[in-house]
Amino acid sequence: MPVQECRQVPTVKILRQKNQTGPKPVILLVDDNIDMRDYLSGLFKKLYQVDLASNGIEALDVIHKKRIPNLILSDVSMPRMDGYKLLAALRADRRTKPLPVILLSARSGEEARVEGLQAGADDYLVKPFSAKELLARVNTHLELSKLRVELESQVQVRVKELLSAKTDLEVEIREKEIIELALKDSEERYRTLARVSPVGIFYTTPDGKTTYLNERWCEITCYGVGETEEEGWMTGINLKDKARVQAQWEISTREEKAFLAEFRYRRPTGHITWVLGQALPDLSTSGKILGFVGSITDISERKQLEKEKIAALKRAEQEQREGVREAQEHQLQLERFIDMICHEIRNPLNGIFNNLDLLKSGVQIRERLLGTVGTDSPEYALLKKEVKEDFDAIEAIDICAKQQRIISDDVLDVSRLDTDKVVLSSIIFQPNEILNQTAKMFHSELVAKNIHIYLNLPFEPVTIKGDPARLLQIFSNLIANAIKFTHPAKGKKGNYDFSEKFGNDRKTS
Repeated sequence: MPVQECRQVPTVKILRQKNQTGPKPVILLVDDNIDMRDYLSGLFKKLYQVDLASNGIEALDVIHKKRIPNLILSDVSMPRMDGYKLLAALRADRRTKPLPVILLSARSGEEARVEGLQAGADDYLVKPFSAKELLARVNTHLELSKLRVELESQVQVRVKELLSAKTDLEVEIREKEIIELALKDSEERYRTLARVSPVGIFYTTPDGKTTYLNERWCEITCYGVGETEEEGWMTGINLKDKARVQAQWEISTREEKAFLAEFRYRRPTGHITWVLGQALPDLSTSGKILGFVGSITDISERKQLEKEKIAALKRAEQEQREGVREAQEHQLQLERFIDMICHEIRNPLNGIFNNLDLLKSGVQIRERLLGTVGTDSPEYALLKKEVKEDFDAIEAIDICAKQQRIISDDVLDVSRLDTDKVVLSSIIFQPNEILNQTAKMFHSELVAKNIHIYLNLPFEPVTIKGDPARLLQIFSNLIANAIKFTHPAKGKKGNYDFSEKFGNDRKTS
């Protein structure tokens, strides 16, 4: 059927008629979320009287102590008493058993809806929902409830009249007339509601054969009533969903239980429409099944939003993976750069160490030649002092060069912290030797700033277990900061006191 032949359904306005008299219907809103209660109260208070409760126990108190509502709109998940327990309590009470109950829940899917309907709910709406759809459903259930009450009232009146009839024949005739009139009136009202309903409605016989389709069903599926004679309300269901839907429908009709499924209709133009299909058995007052009342709700927009959400999550995951990969690549490049810099630093250090060996050899030769000079010679004391100063200078340069090499190694270690590649040595050594080496490294700078360091070291050797290179680095930083931030007055010395304190066992690890 061409698209232009799809019949349009008039827009439904859920408003009370100006000429309608009597009090507004009462709606009991049950939700533990105060924001949701305020939202729903604001949505309904212009059209209905609204009572509020935060859980099932409060709802029962409102019903028993204040008034019985015309409809209950309840959340499923609540403290103290949830929606299902509240529903069971309502159905167990003769006064509240016929009240229409609509359950609201964040749980989506067919199983959750079937569970709610089988528990006795008149309708089941998944959060988030549109205000228009909620108003339409509430209005429909209130009208259906009103029709049921009116029908029961009419039947009771007619029954009383029949009881006063003189003969059994008159009673039978009048009862038949009453029932026929009531059914006709109810059917007319039902068809009126079906025509203006925002959802597609269908009716089938007990064996599942379709006998009625409203205009909204035709608008959603784009199939006319005349095109559904063979398959009924299943006309146009997507082939990928059809076998599953048929199997579920057969189980529902055979076992006379609720039907609930999400599936797709394929219009004659090829356009796909997602719907939520629901159906409930239509039972007579004696409990005999008369048929099935079903509906289809267009959920294409929700399905599209779910699809976009999944796509957005996948994009975010991909971007995160790309970010991690780029960070790892950057880290690798940084490590390579640091390796290169440290390698370039070590090259001149090797030259320093080699030249130090040559210098040390030269000073050693001078020290041996010093033995050829008489101790009484005036040059002997001067030469001996120079040799000692040269040895001290060579030792200081050697210590500084080694410290420079340690610094380059530390730079490498810092670059490897994130990858847990730093290795700390654990050896037994004497910390006073490390402190002496550190003091010699800064001897010339200390002399230049007129600073004297007092090393209060124990007479007996003290050994500890750890990393001597790290301790040397700590001492170097301490002395370097002392030199940097000490400005002694002219003619005065700056003094620093370093002491070693250990346990009684004189050994720490």
